Amino acid sequence: MYSVPPTAKEQFYLRLLLTVVKAAISYQDLCTVNAHVYDTFNEACHASVTLVRS
Repeated sequence: MYSVPPTAKEQFYLRLLLTVVKAAISYQDLCTVNAHVYDTFNEACHASVTLVRS
């Protein structure tokens, strides 16, 4: 897997989600957290982190 610097915002969050989300077969699957579809990978990533910290 290629490394992506945090300065490459959406690509960085996409790579992060690809390492965490299991059985994702589409971008929509990656952007879905708790049955809510987020517009960006950044938002989805932050939402999933928020759920883990709760």
